[in-house]
Amino acid sequence: METKDLNTIKETAEILGVSTRWIFKLIEAGKLTPVKIGGNVRCGMNLISREQIDNLKSKVK
Repeated sequence: METKDLNTIKETAEILGVSTRWIFKLIEAGKLTPVKIGGNVRCGMNLISREQIDNLKSKVK
């Protein structure tokens, strides 16, 4: 998986057309699995793979 295939929480929300709060709810529900880059539990960057976004979009339609 390359970094170009990863999106931030905000970018993911824009792609799906929902709020960032909804993205966090999807992560808590286990429908999206973020990739943690750098840091520890409190800091670091959570990224969502493009493949997971496409899978979620196909289930919605």
